[in-house]
Amino acid sequence: MKKVLLVLVTVALLTSCGKSLRSAGGEVTGVRSVAFNEPAPYGMVLVKRGSFEMGPADKDSLWGIMPETKGVSFDAAEFDNGEVDDLIIRYEEGLLNFAEAKAILGTITQEDLNKSVNYIRARVGMPGMNLSEINSWNIAYKKQEGYDTGAPNIVNEIRRERRVELMLEGFRLADIKRWAMFDDVFNGWKPVGAHAQEYLDYWNDAEKVLADGFDWKKPEEVLLAQGKNFDAIDGWINPLYKNADFKANSGRGYYIDPDRDYLSSIPRSEILLYEEKAGVTLEQNPGWY
Repeated sequence: MKKVLLVLVTVALLTSCGKSLRSAGGEVTGVRSVAFNEPAPYGMVLVKRGSFEMGPADKDSLWGIMPETKGVSFDAAEFDNGEVDDLIIRYEEGLLNFAEAKAILGTITQEDLNKSVNYIRARVGMPGMNLSEINSWNIAYKKQEGYDTGAPNIVNEIRRERRVELMLEGFRLADIKRWAMFDDVFNGWKPVGAHAQEYLDYWNDAEKVLADGFDWKKPEEVLLAQGKNFDAIDGWINPLYKNADFKANSGRGYYIDPDRDYLSSIPRSEILLYEEKAGVTLEQNPGWY
């Protein structure tokens, strides 16, 4: 009898688990007891396993050549198989988070620096930070560079350390937003390129241009003229000079609306998902439509 009961309980558990797994394909975050099952991830298109040839159909318009087509094969399920580890958080980021939090709270010590920022610096032979020395510096920090002009030096030096250590890893924008300095950093900024005089000296010298084999246009057709096909800001090439907002003398540069741009817009697909699956209408963030 006990064996029969055990079998029945096991079957019931397996059955209930099977129903749960089959019915749960996703959930609507923040809305209780709303789950749904989709034949494919919501808003995505299934790409089946296979192979194909890729390459341009016409000649490349820039170089006038026809690159060879290449065969490409892929496994659509590879990303689900767990074959490649995913980076969740980098250890150095955690150490910098710790140091920044302690600095903001005003409780950071030299020991805290030694086991966080200085630990990171030591791995590449950089000298360590000395807390008392840094806070004694007479230094003028700029809001335009993301620094808090009213904070102790150590707060800004840890901000600088984040900028260097996490460079090109996608942290900078999130950092200046959470520091509430998005508009301070971007408003009025005009990006610039290379040193302008080097280009002027080369392209406006017909002999140099011809000596280097330039023959697809006449030298006089590539002369650089201020305001016509060339512009500079403080001696540096202005790549966006055709846009009125980025003119050297009159453009306003980038503009961040502090009442809108700290938050991104809610995607239309998410709004539709909540309406369809939960009967909930998400309110768009301020300033977005």
